[in-house]
Amino acid sequence: MASPQAAGAVAVLLSAASASHVEVSPAGMRSALTGSATYLPDQPAYAQGAGLVSVPAAWKLLAKGPKPTSYSVEAPVCGVLAAMLTTPKSGTGVYNRCSPDDGGQSLHRPKNYTVKLTRTGPGSREARLSWLGNDGTFSAPRTVRLDRGRATSVTVRARAKSAGAHSALLRVDDPATPGVDRLVPVTVVAAADPAKPSYAVSTGGAVDRNATRSFFVSVPEGAAALKVDLSGVARDSQTRFLAVDPQGMPVEDTAVSRCYTHFSDEADCAPGSRTYRQPMPGVWEFEVEARRTSPLLTNPYRLTATVQGATLDPASSVIDRAALHAATEKSFTAVNRFAPVTAHAVGGALGALSEAHPAVADQDMTGKQVTVPRDATRFEVSMGNASDPDADLDLYLVAQSGALVASSTNGGSRESIVIDKPTPGYYLLYIAGTDVPSGSTEFDIQDTMFSSSLGSVTVDQDKPVRLASGRSVKVSGRLVADTVPPAGRRMVGRFSLASDTGTLLGSADVLLGEVSTPHAEVTSSFGPALAFSLDDTGRVAGSRQVSGKGRPMRWDAENGVTLLDNADARDGHVLGQSPTKGYATGQLTLAEGTRAGVWDADGKLTTLPLPDWEDYRFARGFAVNDSGTVVGNATGTITDPATGRSLEVNEGFVWSAADGFRKLPHLTDSRGLTEPIAVNNDGIVVGHSAKDGKRRAVEWDADGRITDLGTLPGMPDSYAESVNASGTVVGASGDDAFVLKPGGTMTRLPDFGFDAKALKVNDAGWIMGTAQTAPDTETAVVWDPEGRMYELSAMTGSSRFVPLEGISLNNRGEVAYYAMDVEDGGSTKVVLAELPS
Repeated sequence: MASPQAAGAVAVLLSAASASHVEVSPAGMRSALTGSATYLPDQPAYAQGAGLVSVPAAWKLLAKGPKPTSYSVEAPVCGVLAAMLTTPKSGTGVYNRCSPDDGGQSLHRPKNYTVKLTRTGPGSREARLSWLGNDGTFSAPRTVRLDRGRATSVTVRARAKSAGAHSALLRVDDPATPGVDRLVPVTVVAAADPAKPSYAVSTGGAVDRNATRSFFVSVPEGAAALKVDLSGVARDSQTRFLAVDPQGMPVEDTAVSRCYTHFSDEADCAPGSRTYRQPMPGVWEFEVEARRTSPLLTNPYRLTATVQGATLDPASSVIDRAALHAATEKSFTAVNRFAPVTAHAVGGALGALSEAHPAVADQDMTGKQVTVPRDATRFEVSMGNASDPDADLDLYLVAQSGALVASSTNGGSRESIVIDKPTPGYYLLYIAGTDVPSGSTEFDIQDTMFSSSLGSVTVDQDKPVRLASGRSVKVSGRLVADTVPPAGRRMVGRFSLASDTGTLLGSADVLLGEVSTPHAEVTSSFGPALAFSLDDTGRVAGSRQVSGKGRPMRWDAENGVTLLDNADARDGHVLGQSPTKGYATGQLTLAEGTRAGVWDADGKLTTLPLPDWEDYRFARGFAVNDSGTVVGNATGTITDPATGRSLEVNEGFVWSAADGFRKLPHLTDSRGLTEPIAVNNDGIVVGHSAKDGKRRAVEWDADGRITDLGTLPGMPDSYAESVNASGTVVGASGDDAFVLKPGGTMTRLPDFGFDAKALKVNDAGWIMGTAQTAPDTETAVVWDPEGRMYELSAMTGSSRFVPLEGISLNNRGEVAYYAMDVEDGGSTKVVLAELPS
């Protein structure tokens, strides 16, 4: 309300001056208001200025038509934003909120401040100097000679006898004019300085209801955390503390309902203890406040601030080369630099680091898109080192929806954002050139996405130990990369020391220069074609377009593409092959409809009739084993006995030349989603059936008994794609690839943090599949028998073929996959490669 009340007072005074024909200048109005104000002794000068406006007293001065002498002031300013002033580190009053080690005011130690006064207009050569609101902290000469246009230095001496903010107004008065001509504000903060060995400072007292008390704490460079504890609060007292950073910005939500003892939701804000991670160096203010609804008029408290942090040596290091999935050992010496703490070593997920040196123009923006995978544990962005040292750059992270997720708008170009457990999806990272005096500036920026899909850091000893200030402990462990870094990024592993409450005290980053992978040799390619299977002799089967029709075909390295008999079908595809005996099965679109077909090793076609269990319209063969046993399904429409309505059904079947068709049971009464997809040589069949309206991976034994294979935790559905000789099943559940070994449970296969599916498992346990490296961007991958993932683009190292999707693999260790042929106009080819033995 100060501004509207002052504006109202000025309006009344101007009205009186007009009625009295008194000429009033802005300087005269200011002099009358400040020279006649009533100073409030219970409030500091920085909170009230000259005091409480008195209209009658101001009129007495204004009626005299004051023409105050004009003075200019240059005074030192020390604070984290001081360099951004129009004249860096200089203002119209003394202000010092720096830490003692950075030029700040120390307790009980005098410090001199040079104030330059210049008389800029007519007036007396001598001015009187006096203080308003001085608590004994400040002193200055009583008079000063001021020649017009010439700056004169005045020494203001400050000696703080108590911690906290001290302020006063230095009055500059020309004795020949009515009122005080100029007020120079002087404020210094003598902050409590946490020192060894405790690195903790405390204050206590009482705060009245609906009032506040401030506690200033100097936080040194290198502090990893600032822990603040509120204690000594009386029963039912509603008291809180709020943190204000060295820039004067609150670092938490200051809503009137938050953070009070005996009032607020502790799950939303812990009233008794909070830790501020990576605190900005400088002087912090902690404001202790008693709520207006507190039942106590006087509310006792004790506030303790503790600085925590450690260093790890070496702080950073580089491993020139590391093998994929192989452990690289590292060790460090962690030294506790601040308060005694119970600490333990911590590992975590690897990160993918991106570094750039872009430019941004004044009042312009630049940025990039960031993709967060499902397994992301942390996202960090930091920037600085602007070529224009006076540039003010700001950092914003915006969700795809346009919502602001986080921002960093400190003064200068050093900004950072940290998001723990970020929500998966697309984000936009913006850098704004808020104020670039030179017009354009270059700057450094780096962002790191930590994700468990990239790899991990594990530590040898995570047992908590008590560390006094200056004491050390060895941190050792290893890092393992589970994938090569994404394009344009490098892998980084972080070893950390954390407190018993989980606060990170210090860390060391290890950069991986290169992640090497086993080599897979590209042996052949052909296409364009559709491919669905790869047998143990190296033959690929699928279809090829001929005269606008899909023709079933086989391909091998010796003969190339061989078109198979299609019985004059309009369309046909081979969908599966037996491992070694040359059988193939698939579908043919004939004049009478789509039918399942079986080809023997010589290419002789047998077109299967439709099963006679229902009135089916079409059928398909999905897989065949070395005995010529085919699995597939038939689709038709029946009348639902419960509703009388038409119902489409998919009936799974097993067919052999000797026994004909055998129906496979459904998992539930729902008959619409059953598809047997694969069969091994023991007659074990896998695929999916319906449960609760969703696909569910199932297995049929050789006698046709069905088993629900379940889903991965939290996933709504699943489907099986392949089964090997030992009974290991692979497929997908929800968005993830899975493997299910006999007697085990369904296990998620590693991926890049996005969708993945397993397509084929061979008898040695190698798995072929497809995984997304980003939403809607797929690549071919394999998993070894231990479940470790390898990206085929890295394994082959081919500059010609860019893997797109997996197709299959065989028991000879060959894989088939789709790839873009960059030497053939970006066409899609089927590529074969040999896995390392």
